[in-house]
Amino acid sequence: MKIAVIGSGIWGTSLALVSGRANNDVLIYSRDKFISDDINNNHKNSSYLPEIIIPSSIKATNNLAEVLNSDIIIISIPAQNVRQICSDLKELKLSKNTILMICSKGIEQNSLKLMSQVAEEILPLNKISILSGPNFALPVAQDLPAITSVSSKDIELSNMLAKNLKNINFRIYPNCDIIGTQVCGSVKNVLAIASGIATGMKLGENAKAAIISRGIVEINNLSIAMGGKTETLLSPAGIGDIHLTCSSSASRNTSFGIALASNEAPENCLVEGFFTCKSINSLAIKLGISMPICQAVYKITHEHASAKDTIKELLNRPSN
Repeated sequence: MKIAVIGSGIWGTSLALVSGRANNDVLIYSRDKFISDDINNNHKNSSYLPEIIIPSSIKATNNLAEVLNSDIIIISIPAQNVRQICSDLKELKLSKNTILMICSKGIEQNSLKLMSQVAEEILPLNKISILSGPNFALPVAQDLPAITSVSSKDIELSNMLAKNLKNINFRIYPNCDIIGTQVCGSVKNVLAIASGIATGMKLGENAKAAIISRGIVEINNLSIAMGGKTETLLSPAGIGDIHLTCSSSASRNTSFGIALASNEAPENCLVEGFFTCKSINSLAIKLGISMPICQAVYKITHEHASAKDTIKELLNRPSN
């Protein structure tokens, strides 16, 4: 199949490599001409994956119009930029037959919409899917074993995408819970910030386990309220992604939390969870859902509340 990847960062480039290993025709779109030239001429992305050789069969462009003849467009950009890229594709008259696979994890701040809902609003005739799982980009680029979830409203579409993108070291598990898959992928970044704060404050491994276990409850509450399914928590997009992101300092969100515990200004190292926790706080209030961990992260990151005092408030909450 013809696959275009929008986004030439470390994850977008890794997904291009995955798509190529599955014998697809792959094109990477980058806004940065240096990166597209680097890929085409040197078969490297020196800016993000300098140690990885990119096969000459994978091409790059900085002309967005060149992605229009793709069967699948993989969107791998920050979540808050998804609306703009969908609008750009609409303006370029993207064919209704092109499938969009969104890999951006987050909730739009102003609309409080999931990424699939943003795409559906702008490109209602296109089929939308989500890729989400416990995937650090570098090991995927290195072709080390990994699993992920692909989700859409149509299980046949999910099955087709899994079949056309998987390879021996990248197993894809299809599902049709596009809401729950995105809620897991969004909220886990906020939990990772909380886990990082606990690490930075030297609260111990038990505290991190408490954040993960109670955080899963918060994810489930929000997912159900938005129309998702509890069983999705058992998928790679659920517990798999939560465990990886919250347990490793290689996670940018966890590292951000560690920095917060050291009183480093949040705006110096912004990550997806920083933006998402604001949306989740608004959603929790709107839907009447108790999400104390996520709301604590919001207070620390956006209201500049003391991490020490906020943790103390969490610990003093009733345990029912």
